[in-house]
Amino acid sequence: MVQMSFRYNVNDRVPVKEMATSGLMWTICSAAFVIIFANVVAGLYNATPAEAVWYAQKLLVITGIAVILQVIFGHRLPAVYGPSAILLTAAVAATDFAPAAFSTALVLCGAAGIVIARTGLLTRVAKLFTPRVIGTVLTLIPLTLVPTFAGLIANPDQPGSMAAKLIFAFVLLILIFALNHHLKGFWRATLMLWVLVFGTIAAFVCFPGTAVSFDAGGSVPLTEGLLLTPIAAPGVILSVFICYIALIVNDIGSIRGVGEVAKVQAAETEGQLRRGITVTGIMNMLSGGAGVLGGVNYSISSGMILDTKNASRYPLLAAGAAMIVCAAVPPVISLIITIPTVITGCLLIFIMTSQLSAALGVLIEHEGSGMFSFNNGVVIGFSILIAATFSFLPEAAVAAVPAVVRPVLANGFVAGTVAVMLLEHVVFREKKERGSNA
Repeated sequence: MVQMSFRYNVNDRVPVKEMATSGLMWTICSAAFVIIFANVVAGLYNATPAEAVWYAQKLLVITGIAVILQVIFGHRLPAVYGPSAILLTAAVAATDFAPAAFSTALVLCGAAGIVIARTGLLTRVAKLFTPRVIGTVLTLIPLTLVPTFAGLIANPDQPGSMAAKLIFAFVLLILIFALNHHLKGFWRATLMLWVLVFGTIAAFVCFPGTAVSFDAGGSVPLTEGLLLTPIAAPGVILSVFICYIALIVNDIGSIRGVGEVAKVQAAETEGQLRRGITVTGIMNMLSGGAGVLGGVNYSISSGMILDTKNASRYPLLAAGAAMIVCAAVPPVISLIITIPTVITGCLLIFIMTSQLSAALGVLIEHEGSGMFSFNNGVVIGFSILIAATFSFLPEAAVAAVPAVVRPVLANGFVAGTVAVMLLEHVVFREKKERGSNA
């Protein structure tokens, strides 16, 4: 348990000034994730500028609503909610299908998540994810998104030579990590926003012709993406379901982590998990119905609490409301969705590096306690290699896979997750149990 004295505890009401300043920090932190993921997904589906603006608006509104519901009815903790990288891997694998296929699967999986949260299944699901499985799965997320990073940075539609883009991205990433290391408090918490702003300016200077505009180039009907026409694609549903189970475990870790940092009584944890994962399920159903990427609670919230020494959940109400208001300003949204893809790619790498660091921390903490063996290395190593193999299959090989199962077989994250589960709980199960009884 983290020993620290906070200026405000979880259930403390805060003064108006604190509500505004802390709310601004939470808004910037959460909105930065929304902007990054909105840009990535809009690119996946080759959205027009107007469609990209509408997508970002929907994602901002749903994220704002989710933050408010989690604070009032869900886990009731100061935790950021935002688009899920795990679900992004499923969305990438489902791009051969109409967007409604992914959305339909997300609605169904959100409903399944509610059932899991409200029954004894939540405990059983959590038991399947041993520290070795969790560490491996967290490693698979950034690994299987590498083709997405590369596509964003090396986007041929963006001005500039390929060599210049790669050098620009490398230098920017080193600068981001240096700033993240040295900055504190407000500046560190809002780093991604400043990278979005000044990185875009730098890209505009380095690559003349980079488009930055307040004009979305048209508009999209307000009902677009809100009246879902279901498309039941079994392969997409299975792919999203496997990813969603991993998302639930991610949610468990985030809620527990924030609760521990915020000094919440251990007796309250079970109720927080049940309520929090229920709200996550509801919001993912809403996300699917609105045609946007689903979300999850972020473990990054713990760092925000420690930096500000403010563990009150109430400033997040202001943050949720602010995101909903921001969504009603199309010119601003229009500007942020024109951020160069090289900037988006660099920030996605920054986010996923933090994910990988957490994964390595879990594996080192567990495997470094004298429990490591050759077979344990096989469980981790094979799962990572099979995920990498499936993620980097040649286009001809992917095209040869029947479309109905392509979202599963061509999804490196799903392949790696299934592999680590089979090895951990089936192939090496007997030997581990004998070893524990020896």
